[in-house]
Parts: sequence; structure tokens; C-alpha cells
Amino acid sequence: DVVTLTDEIAALNADMDSKKKDMQAATEIRDKEKADYKKTHTDYSESIEAVTKAETVISSKSGDVSQAMMLIQTVSNKRYVPANAQRVLDAFLETGTPAPPSELSVTAPEANAYEFQSGGVVEMLEKLKDKFIDERTALEKSELSQRHAYDMLTQDLKASIENAQAGITSKSQARSNDLQLVAGRQGELQDTSSTQKDDTKYLADLTAGCSTTAKDFET
Repeated sequence: DVVTLTDEIAALNADMDSKKKDMQAATEIRDKEKADYKKTHTDYSESIEAVTKAETVISSKSGDVSQAMMLIQTVSNKRYVPANAQRVLDAFLETGTPAPPSELSVTAPEANAYEFQSGGVVEMLEKLKDKFIDERTALEKSELSQRHAYDMLTQDLKASIENAQAGITSKSQARSNDLQLVAGRQGELQDTSSTQKDDTKYLADLTAGCSTTAKDFET
């Protein structure tokens, strides 16, 4: 029983150590996911704010154009801005002020040209804002899903670790009781063996004495 319990305790310890390592690995991954989420979420929020402000400034036509340019420059450098949108924004930035497209450069008045390009930029900014909001929402949903998966996994791992620990405690107590029983029986065996040795010697001496007495009696 002691040998069997020792093997079972060793197996439970190994399983518990494995579950703890799984827990640590899952936590490290979750911490990285959380950090990436916060960074990306903040980035999207800042982009949405920048696009909204730039859109307002350009639409008003009387706002701080340099501020709008700076805001658009910030947005255009984002990795998640589509290539076509980036080309529109870069073209707007290169001119310093809204310039007419080549096909309108001769026939259209400057005011109409300004309206054409600024309107195109505003429309692009509006689309970008909607895109950023949708992607931020998807990011939030993904974060909720990842957090839920982590919570479920850690809950299962914690339950497994607690069960293993309870098994170790129970089996350790049983093994301790068995070891005490073995020690007690070994002590009893030693006492019995010693008594048997003494009794054997007494029997031999008694037998020899009886034999001598019998011979003396016959004589």
C-alpha cells in the first residue's frame, strides 16, 4: 500500500506541476494580449478623435488648416489605413492646401476645386472614422472573447490543481497511517522474534534438563 500510494502521490505532484506551468503560460499570454489590446484600442480611439477633428476643421473651411494637416498626417501614418485612403490623404498633405484635380485645373474655378478636394477628403475621413469605429468594436469583442476563454481555462486549471492537492493530502495521510502500522508491526515482529529466541533456548535447556533427570531416574 505504501509503495502504491507513493507512486500515486508522485503522479499527482507531476500533474499539479504541469497544471501550474499551464496556468503560468496562459497568464503570460493573457497579459500580452491585454497589453496589445490596450495599446491598439488607444491607438484607434486617438485616430477616431483625430479624424473627427480634422473633418470638422476642413468642413468649416475657416478652421486651422495647419491643425487639420497635422491631424491628417497622424492618421495617414497608421498601419491600418487602407492604401487608397492613404493616397488621398497624402495627396492632400503634399499640396499644403486643397488643390484641384488635374482634370479641373484649367476649367474649374479655384473655389470649386477647393470644394471638390476638401469634400473628397472629408468623405474619405468619414469613411475612415466609420472603419476605425467598426474595427475598434471588433477589437473589443475579441478582447471579451479572449478574456472569457482565459477565465474558463484558469478556472478549470485551478479546479484540477485543487483536486490534485486534495488527493495528495488524502493519500499522504493514508501513507503516513500505513507507515505507522508498518513500524508498529515491525516492532511487534522484533519483540516476538526475541521472545521466540528466548523460548527456544529455554525449551532446549528444559529438554536437556529433562533428559538428564530421566536418565538419573532410570539409574
